[in-house]
Amino acid sequence: MRGIYFSNKRRRLKNRFTFLKNKRTRKRNLNILAISAGAIAAAVALLCVILIPGNTNTVESAAASPPLIVSSSLTSKATPRPVQNMYDNNKKINTSEKQIGDIGVYREGIAFAAGTGSIDSPLLKTLYYYSTLTQKADKIAISKVKYGEIAEVCIGENWIVWLDTDWHGNNILYKYERKTKKITEIQKCNNNVPKLRLHGDWLVWTEQAEKSLDRLHLVALDSGEDIVLYEFTDPQYAMSAPSLYNENLIFAGPDPGKPDDPNSSAIYTFDLSKNTNGELKPTTYVPGGYVHEPVGNGEAIAWIDTNKSPTAKLYLKYGKEAPRLIQQGVTSYSIGDEYLVYNYKMVIYAYFYKTDTLVRLSEPGMQSIQPVANENTVAWYETSSNAESDILKYCIME
Repeated sequence: MRGIYFSNKRRRLKNRFTFLKNKRTRKRNLNILAISAGAIAAAVALLCVILIPGNTNTVESAAASPPLIVSSSLTSKATPRPVQNMYDNNKKINTSEKQIGDIGVYREGIAFAAGTGSIDSPLLKTLYYYSTLTQKADKIAISKVKYGEIAEVCIGENWIVWLDTDWHGNNILYKYERKTKKITEIQKCNNNVPKLRLHGDWLVWTEQAEKSLDRLHLVALDSGEDIVLYEFTDPQYAMSAPSLYNENLIFAGPDPGKPDDPNSSAIYTFDLSKNTNGELKPTTYVPGGYVHEPVGNGEAIAWIDTNKSPTAKLYLKYGKEAPRLIQQGVTSYSIGDEYLVYNYKMVIYAYFYKTDTLVRLSEPGMQSIQPVANENTVAWYETSSNAESDILKYCIME
C-alpha cells in the first residue's frame, strides 16, 4: 500500500478528526475529514478510509457511519479469582548492563534499552536485540543525542524503532531494518516525548504540535509516508498512548455523544487489515467512563479509568461481553494472544480472558515491573533489595 486517503465534508469544531496526505504533498488540495459529536440523540458522522494500492493519483470520496456502541455502567468490583503459578519456565537475559529501560517484544525477538552509570548522568544509552532462539543479546545502537537516552523501544517483523531523547525537547525517531541492519532517522520531534507503537510497516505515535494541540501520526516505514490521523485538543487524551497490535490501531478520544464530558470517553479502533473495495471503516466503543491507554488484539480491549493514578481500575472487554474489572491499582499492562498481562504490587500476572484464568508469571521475592507482551511471549524486568542490577526476564507461554 502506497498511501491512505481520507475524505468527507469540511467542518471545524472543538474535537475533530483531521486527516492529511503525505507531508511531501501537503501543499496540494487536501481532503480533510472532520468528525463532530452532537447531542446523545443525534446521529454520529464518522470517517471512511480509502486505501489506494500502488502508484495512483485517484482519490475517491465516500462517507461511512460505523456503529457507536455504548456500554452500560461499569462494574466497580473485581471478581476474586484463584491464582495459579506459572513461573517455573522463566528465563533470564544475561547482560553486563546495570539498568534496564523500555522493552519491545515480537515473537522470538526482544529489544530493550539498557546502560550502566551514575544516576546523575544519562544511563540508558544502548539498544540491544535478544533472540530467544539463540539466547544471545547483540548491541544494535547507541544514543546520539547529547545527554540522551534510548526510550520507547518497539520491535516488529521488519523493524526496530526507538526514540533518542534528552527528555527536554530534543527527540529523534530512528528505525533499524532487521534485514539490512541499516539505521535511518525517521524524523525529529520537538516538545514532549512521543509515544511509539509498531506493527508490520506501520508506526504510530502521538506528538505535541502546539501548546494546546497534539497529533496522532501514522507512518509507513517502507515508503516514509506520514499521515496525521487525529488532532487532540484535549490534553488528557494526548497523554494516552495509542495501541497497535495485529493491525488493530486503537486510541482513546472524546465521547462523540458527550464531547464536553471529561468523564466519558470513546475507544476508536481501526482494523488496518480489513478493507472491502478499498474502504476501511473504524468502530467506536463508549464503555461508560473515562478511558486511558486502551490496548487491543482484535478480539479483546483493555484500559484503565484514570491517567495512571494509584487507584486506577483495569478493565477488559472480550467480544460482545460486558467489561470486566480485572484489578484496581494497575498502571502498567500489555495484551498478547488471548491474555492480558499486568503488574499489580510489583507482581506480574497474566489473565486468560477466554477461560477466566489468572496466573502468576514472576517469582516470589522479586520486585517485577513493566510487562510487555506479544503473541505468547512476555518480558519484564525485576529488582530486589539485594540485587546489584536490574534483571530482564521473559516467559514463553505454551
